[in-house]
Amino acid sequence: DGSRSFLPVRIGSLILHAPGAAPAGAWVEVTRASERSIEASFTLVDATGGTVAALTGVRFKAVRISRARRPSELTYRNALVRLTPASGSRGEWGARLPELAAALTAAEAPELSAGALLIDTTARRIARDALAGLATESQVLDAEALIAEGRLAPSARPLFERMLMALEEDEAVGRAEDGKALLDPDPPYPPLSALVEALFAEAPRRIVEISRLMALPSALPQLLEQGPGETAEGPMTAAQLRLAASGPAGEGRWAALSGVLEAALGRARRDARLEVLILGAAPSALIDRAAKAPEVSGVTVSDPDPRHARSLEVGDPERNGVAHVALDEIPEDARFDLVLAGDALHRMSATQLSDLRQRLAPGAGIAAAEEAPSLPADLTEGGDAHWWAETVDPALPVGRLRYAAEW
Repeated sequence: DGSRSFLPVRIGSLILHAPGAAPAGAWVEVTRASERSIEASFTLVDATGGTVAALTGVRFKAVRISRARRPSELTYRNALVRLTPASGSRGEWGARLPELAAALTAAEAPELSAGALLIDTTARRIARDALAGLATESQVLDAEALIAEGRLAPSARPLFERMLMALEEDEAVGRAEDGKALLDPDPPYPPLSALVEALFAEAPRRIVEISRLMALPSALPQLLEQGPGETAEGPMTAAQLRLAASGPAGEGRWAALSGVLEAALGRARRDARLEVLILGAAPSALIDRAAKAPEVSGVTVSDPDPRHARSLEVGDPERNGVAHVALDEIPEDARFDLVLAGDALHRMSATQLSDLRQRLAPGAGIAAAEEAPSLPADLTEGGDAHWWAETVDPALPVGRLRYAAEW
C-alpha cells in the first residue's frame, strides 16, 4: 500500500562462488511472507547467467514509512504575518526569493535513504523499550496512573505522549475500549542490537546521530521518571559545533544554503553590495565564499546561543570583512540584505526572531534550512525543558521543530 518498507535484519548464509565477478542480475525466491516480515533467498548472477553468490534465509522486518497526522496540526495557533515591509512593497531580494527558491527546488521529494529509515526505526525501538518498562502486566500505559504512582514526571508527559503517538502509527500501541493505550507485546521492530549493527554497516557517516541515539536506552527511562530539565551543555569548540552538524542531513542543509548564496550572487546587480548574516555553525567554505565575493560588503557570523557564537569566534581564523558577533549583541542599526540560517530558527526565542526582523534591510531575504520534526529529534532533544514550550495540551505534544509551511 506504499506505507511500508522492509529492512534487512538477518542473513542466514552467504556463499561466494565467483570472487571479483560483477553481478548483472538476481533471482529472488520469497520463502515466507507476512505483514511484518519477509524471508527470501537470492541468487546473484553475472552477464552469462553464472552464479556469483547465493544468499539464503535473508529476513526483512516491516517498517512504516508514511506517518499519521503531525502533532502540530492538531494544535490551534494564531500568528501575525506582515504582508509588506514597513517601508512599502518588497525590494529586490524579497521579489527575487521565489525565483531563487524555484531554481533550487527539486521536482520531487527524494526518497528516504536506508540510513534515515534505520535511524527512525531505531528511535522507535528505543521508545518502545522505554515504554515497556512503564506498562502494567496487562500492557496498559496510563499516563495519569503513572504520574500518581511517581513513575512518570508530569513535565515528561509531552515526551511520553509523543512516544505513544509514534508507536500508534506502527500499530505497536493500540487502544482499549476505555481509550487507554495498550502496548503490543510483540514489537514490530527488529531487536535493537540488529538495528545498531545495520546502522554501522549501512550509515557509518551518521555516526553523530547514532551516538546520540545510543545514549537513549539508559537516559530515556530516567528522563521519563524525573522530567526534562535545563540544558547543561558545556562550551563547545567551533570544530565540535561543526562536527555536530556533520553527516548527510547536516551537510545537505548547508549545501542548500550554499546554493542559495551562489544563486543570489549570480543574480545580483553589478553595483550591488550585500550585507550577509550567517546563523549557525556554517562550513568554512561558505563563509569564505561570501567574504570573498565582490558583491558582498560584509559578513556577520552569529548563533542564537551566545556560547556557540563565542566558540565560533575563537575557533575560526580572522577574515577580512567577517565579524563574529553574538546574536543579542548585533547593533540595532545593522541591516542585512541576505540571511542564511542553518538549524538556527528553532533555537531562537521570540525576542530574537523579532530583533532579527528589525535588522533586515528593505526587501531582504531569509533562507533557512531546518530539520523537519521527527521522533529521533524529539527523543534526543526532549530532555530540554524548553523543547516542549509550545505544547498547550500534554496529550498533543509540540516540539520546537517546524515544517516548512509552519515557518
